[in-house]
Amino acid sequence: MMHSVVIIDDHPLMAYATKELLEQELDVEVAALARNGEEGLEIIAAAQPDLLLMDYKLPDMTGKDVAERIAKCWPAVKVVIFSSIDVSSVVPQLLMAKVDGILSKENPRHTIVHAVSSVLDGYAVIPRMSDWQTGFLAKEAQADLELSDNEVALMRYILDGNTIEQIAEQIHMSKRSVDNWIRKMYEKMGVKGRTQALEVFLKSKYYAR
Repeated sequence: MMHSVVIIDDHPLMAYATKELLEQELDVEVAALARNGEEGLEIIAAAQPDLLLMDYKLPDMTGKDVAERIAKCWPAVKVVIFSSIDVSSVVPQLLMAKVDGILSKENPRHTIVHAVSSVLDGYAVIPRMSDWQTGFLAKEAQADLELSDNEVALMRYILDGNTIEQIAEQIHMSKRSVDNWIRKMYEKMGVKGRTQALEVFLKSKYYAR
């Protein structure tokens, strides 16, 4: 099945190189190239392609702005951000804007091709887990956080600065048991360590009670 693609990039050489790569390696046809967000949106309104591949930093708006318009008006169009700049700080916002993929122009050709193919097949392609995602998960966790009374008590021990050894001594459990308990609780909270756990706990309903 032939898929239609629109590319938005204000660097013509990059846009043509991307067009050539996709048409050579995938069963796609690049319907049009646009140099800014407004031009791209006009093309999408008319062509309604299967996929939009666009730079994040455009002359007139950001990729997030374009993605939000597309999600609202043409939700069937899949959107991939294809950027030469680091967009890690805005990944959560891009995901909320219904972006289907985030790629770096520095990726090898085969990675770009595989990622675009995966998005066309209905998968999401995002960067490897990093600090942005850990923080995002922590914020999500704090909204829906449900802790047992024992877990709340454990977090209060941690909040008071107690080490695992000190907690184990006070609650008459082995250090190993406390360590396993804390690890499982952190997984439940969607955090990776003590600092993030405390941040979530302090903003939760349990700290106020």
